[in-house]
Amino acid sequence: MAAQSQIADSGPVRESARITSLDLIRGVAVLGILLMNAVSFKFGLPPYLNLSVGGSESWLDWTVGIAGEIFIDQKFMGLFSLLFGAGMILFIDRASARGGRAVTLNLWRNALLLLIGILHFMLWDGDVLMVYAISSAFLIVLRNLPNRALISIGVIVFALSIPCALLAQYIADTTGTSLAGIWTPGEIETEDMVGIPILFGYFLRGLGTDRGM
Repeated sequence: MAAQSQIADSGPVRESARITSLDLIRGVAVLGILLMNAVSFKFGLPPYLNLSVGGSESWLDWTVGIAGEIFIDQKFMGLFSLLFGAGMILFIDRASARGGRAVTLNLWRNALLLLIGILHFMLWDGDVLMVYAISSAFLIVLRNLPNRALISIGVIVFALSIPCALLAQYIADTTGTSLAGIWTPGEIETEDMVGIPILFGYFLRGLGTDRGM
């Protein structure tokens, strides 16, 4: 009887056990992320980062662009990252309560997420699933720390993305590397080192938000 109960509990979360408020916030976050990416879908990466190259000509263009930077850009991505961290911990807690191998199951789920992210990256270079999958390993290791410690670590990790951006600018200035494809229109030179700190900075922002759950 106990074995049958454990098998029944190993399936998807029952409707009565779902936290509908989290589902609602997650849906709102996804719609916000769609608004974030709409600009890059149409115009590419540079207008997403630099409004002046995105065809912003009238006062309405600049109003919409600035409002997006303040109220949408990164806000919904941060919210979604927080929900990812919270959902992962909820999964581990529930699996542990059922006597399952919580950490192993979570690593397996995120290994699949990493695979999906890699496949998605082949179609679109704006994939974020790989960031979440890699971040999950750090979350598992540090999940039992006090909330204050988690928030502190999250803030520090997130703040480290700022030196990454400064380092990218320094590399561009000292080597004469063009920021075309990143800050100005054009094709990204894949052999240039300037993209490495930029990508690492994005990872730190995602990881820091996950950690600050």
